[in-house]
Amino acid sequence: MSFAVIAIHAPEYLYPEDRTYPFFIDWFIRLAVPYFFICTGFLIQQRIEGLPTWQQKGHLKSRAIKLFRIWCVWLLIYLPLTVYGLWHTTGSFYDKAVLYLESVILTGHTLYAQPLWFIYSMAIILLIWSLWVKKASRFRLWELFMLFTAITLIGWIMPNFWGIYSTHIHSITIWIMGGGMPICAGALVCSYNPSRNICFLTALSCVISSLILYKFNYPFWPFLGGMAVFLIAVQINIANKFDYNALRKESMWIYYIHMYIIFIFMVAIRQLHISVSGMLLLLCVCIITFGCSRMLIWLNKHQGFRHLEKLIR
Repeated sequence: MSFAVIAIHAPEYLYPEDRTYPFFIDWFIRLAVPYFFICTGFLIQQRIEGLPTWQQKGHLKSRAIKLFRIWCVWLLIYLPLTVYGLWHTTGSFYDKAVLYLESVILTGHTLYAQPLWFIYSMAIILLIWSLWVKKASRFRLWELFMLFTAITLIGWIMPNFWGIYSTHIHSITIWIMGGGMPICAGALVCSYNPSRNICFLTALSCVISSLILYKFNYPFWPFLGGMAVFLIAVQINIANKFDYNALRKESMWIYYIHMYIIFIFMVAIRQLHISVSGMLLLLCVCIITFGCSRMLIWLNKHQGFRHLEKLIR
């Protein structure tokens, strides 16, 4: 699913004149981020299930703080790209600084650093979750899930009624709180541990519902589609016993570094005036990003580069 994220971001910078995908492909690639959020909720619930309340709170808070640190480091890593982008836009230094700070605070990402909103949102959601934890954790999870569902609805229905604040409301509900509903859903799946048949039936229902909602541009279709992919992936993983830890590392590196690869391709194409088909560019970016992720994992196994893993976990 990390390659789906590349497919979302690449057209905007590499082939903006031909950025429309066929219906099903466009629907599928946009399930990637909700899928990752659901995986996060599932794995965290798996880790804290059965622990005393104070330990659950402690784990959630420490994880949230760690994610904030990772987010800050990646903001610095992506800062040269952001400076390059702002340098080539019109406006005073003050206007650009305000734009940068507003984007960081309200959306968790900046120019050429779109993947970072995922970490930002995840950290905030885990912090809220840690405050929400009580002994009856399953019931509290349902409450939290409904709260984030309501926030998502507000973000979809109300922007036109907020006037000058509509952009800020949209940023809070979509970017900052956007991971809340899928993270809680993943935690609930882990808590209930549904059977194989229920998983496949639920996945089928989610796919049908998601496609219908996507067709008419209604909310919740990415969440429902992401849930379907997750439920199927869990059953495939159980049946085949993949090395999930290795897959997770590769996916995270691809997710974090792909915008750097896209940026390099974008600058090269513009400076050298190269004309290449969009699909070929996308394929090249995917291959090189995968190769870089494999190289980083290989380096991490060596004594002098053990700290690299701290950038992603």
